[in-house]
Amino acid sequence: MRDYLNKATHQQTKVHNQQMVLRAIYDTGKISRAEIARLTQLNKVSVSEIVAGLIEAGLVAEIGVRPSVSSAGGKSSILLSVVDDALHMVGFELGSSEMRAAIVNLRGEIRHYCSEPLIIQDGSATLNQLYALLDKLIPLTDRPLLGIGVGTPGLMDITHGVVRQAVNVGWENVPLASLLNERYHVPVYIANDSQARALAEHTFGSGRGENNLAVVLLGRGMAAGIILNRQLYLGDNFGAGEIGHISIKPDGVLCSCGHRGCLETIAGSTGIIRRAVELAGIHPASQLGLHLDQAAGLTLEDVITAYQAGDQDAQQVLLEAGQAVGFGIACLVSTFNIRRVLVVGSVTRFGEKWLETVAEQVRQIALPAMVQDLQISFGEIHPYAVVLGACALLMTRETGFNLAR
Repeated sequence: MRDYLNKATHQQTKVHNQQMVLRAIYDTGKISRAEIARLTQLNKVSVSEIVAGLIEAGLVAEIGVRPSVSSAGGKSSILLSVVDDALHMVGFELGSSEMRAAIVNLRGEIRHYCSEPLIIQDGSATLNQLYALLDKLIPLTDRPLLGIGVGTPGLMDITHGVVRQAVNVGWENVPLASLLNERYHVPVYIANDSQARALAEHTFGSGRGENNLAVVLLGRGMAAGIILNRQLYLGDNFGAGEIGHISIKPDGVLCSCGHRGCLETIAGSTGIIRRAVELAGIHPASQLGLHLDQAAGLTLEDVITAYQAGDQDAQQVLLEAGQAVGFGIACLVSTFNIRRVLVVGSVTRFGEKWLETVAEQVRQIALPAMVQDLQISFGEIHPYAVVLGACALLMTRETGFNLAR
């Protein structure tokens, strides 16, 4: 039987209180010691001791004085702020065709960055390329490193830092966090790309301050990162948010997961292009058909251009994609009762008119009471969203910052 009566040790309590104070300073931007005591419910002596330690460590600085508002001319308050560049973080994205990495400060500001095409040979070669990019980037900072955050497509075990499966680079059960920790001697955290994007939007982007948030990533595939009670929700097997593999057409296109007619076969960029080629073949005189005849192929950009020009086939393709996305969002909203949804990824280039199609589909199929306050919009963090989200995970786990003001 579990022992539910274990009390926190003195050291655990000390760390917890320090993180509460640091979080209060970070979230408010500038704050006095007395205000920290009120927010955290810690006594003023404890707050003063913790703040003194944070100042000595260089994490916090006194930035000025707030005049007293008392008519009796009471004591002015000394204001505190987190030193944004006291620590730096390394964020890394292993994308489908490119590696990106950046040095990021505590406010999500990128200080240095680099990228290069992903040379896919095998899992070991990818790991060596990752090492080489980090070896080039890390010496560019002159600040202490808080750690490394990594975002990559695939199934991640965030708790143990293991990449369970990343088919794009041939990784299976790779203990990536341990490997990077052994090489660079700093804390390492990993997340998949949709989880990282959710954290980026919630910490540094348009989802700041939301208690609950869903960030739907649309690219080659479709997945969602879910924030509940200001915490990343992972699910029992770390796969929460894999809405792209909900099958809605049992006789549809074969999906990479083995099922047919999954949402991402309709709403993902590959599915959109496939459907556009199909309709262009049926209607060769359409804008898509003429382009297909001239270029012997279509790109997502071709579909977007045709859609914006009013091509009926392109509008049909994106209508179907929007309805599929709306179905996925309706599932999220109905399950978690989330009122704020952000859509991110390459298909955000379809524009606000297309997004309204998505929202209308959600309103048509979800319980009206669940969607009356629903807000669906495009996210703001791009193109280093995964990098920033990986840093947000690192920052939250290592410092207790959670989440930006």
